[in-house]
Amino acid sequence: MILRRINPVVYQVKKIVICCLAIVVCTGFEKKAFAVDFSEGQFRARMGKGLAYRTQDKDFKVSLTGVLQADGVWLNTNETLVPANSGIRRGRLMFGMQLYRDWDMRATYDFTADPLDERGFQNLYLRYSGIHRTRVYLGNMQEPIGLDWLTSSRTTLFMERAQMTALIPPLHLGMAASTHGRNWAAFAGLFGEQLRDGIDVKNGWGVSGRVVYTPIQTRQNILHVGLSGSHREPAENARSFVSSSRTFNVENARFSSLGPVRNFSEILSAELAAMRGPMSMQFEYLRTFTGKQQALEPPEFDSWYIQAGWVVTGEKRSYSRTTRTFDGVKPNSRLGLNGGTGAWEVGVRYSELSPVGQKQFGNKETNLTLGINWYPTDYMRVMANYIRVRSDLDFSRNSSPQNEHANIFAMRLQVQF
Repeated sequence: MILRRINPVVYQVKKIVICCLAIVVCTGFEKKAFAVDFSEGQFRARMGKGLAYRTQDKDFKVSLTGVLQADGVWLNTNETLVPANSGIRRGRLMFGMQLYRDWDMRATYDFTADPLDERGFQNLYLRYSGIHRTRVYLGNMQEPIGLDWLTSSRTTLFMERAQMTALIPPLHLGMAASTHGRNWAAFAGLFGEQLRDGIDVKNGWGVSGRVVYTPIQTRQNILHVGLSGSHREPAENARSFVSSSRTFNVENARFSSLGPVRNFSEILSAELAAMRGPMSMQFEYLRTFTGKQQALEPPEFDSWYIQAGWVVTGEKRSYSRTTRTFDGVKPNSRLGLNGGTGAWEVGVRYSELSPVGQKQFGNKETNLTLGINWYPTDYMRVMANYIRVRSDLDFSRNSSPQNEHANIFAMRLQVQF
């Protein structure tokens, strides 16, 4: 890549500029939507909802949206344990195309990828929804495991997901299907490896599934119970079980000394969530299992977290029947509109991860996170998190200090366009 041959500082600046260009394009539409009707269709532009064009018969539609998340870490008392740098956390453009109502395509690219190649693609799939309450997917996507992992990074209660997500496979190439009823939903898929690995019989493969039951589902109250599972056959050349831990811009578990973990044979996960008006609670437990046939046996893990949130100004999070995840908060009064102050939300989470029966790697790592979110408008969010990290983990097999601690204070500005 040409960008990689230039000075690293200039390279980072270029990526930030690319992420910001789309915001500049849309800022002129901040106050109200802009629409132009043509004889064949309509073009729309609106801050927070991007650009869109659709034909009059609604059989064809294209859209371009994006999100920018700029992070600042103002305190970190132990950068050896958890490096946490300021910078652009995510700078994504999302392209969508709908064909004849039943077919649509989604492509998401994150410009924070280094280098700027296929590793920057997130969701990249074709979807068919012509079957009643059923969707079929083909492409690069998340495996259906866990509530926190499947919740969009744009709407999570905290800046980063819980430590448990370091144990969940990343986005993989595959085929999946989902279906749902009034109080239930089911997801299943067959997956290969990551997009950059392509499709090869020597690569690993796996199957994943998730079922969710919501016995209570009203506009104000939600009770959510779910189970997830995955079986994976690792690639022939799979060796390491922990990939480049302690990196800044990993998708999972950023404020942790543990990087993404690979090469499990089975994963089982249970999830429980409840919402009553502006109050919400969420709990998950995940356990990994390792096949004895692997030459280098990785440790097994268990991990869990519990979190609670409260929208102080009275708004509530919406709930998707299709994905069975919680969406973000939309303020009842926008900042600057008739004296509005936006919406305010507070949250607390305790998260724990530990090896099972492998005490040579240490005991466990825990995170305590306190968070405040401010939503001045539908498309902006300001987040402040305090994270207390305690870790006994050491996968280097070398002697290292135990019982390490870190105190971190971080903030994020998020803009959707």
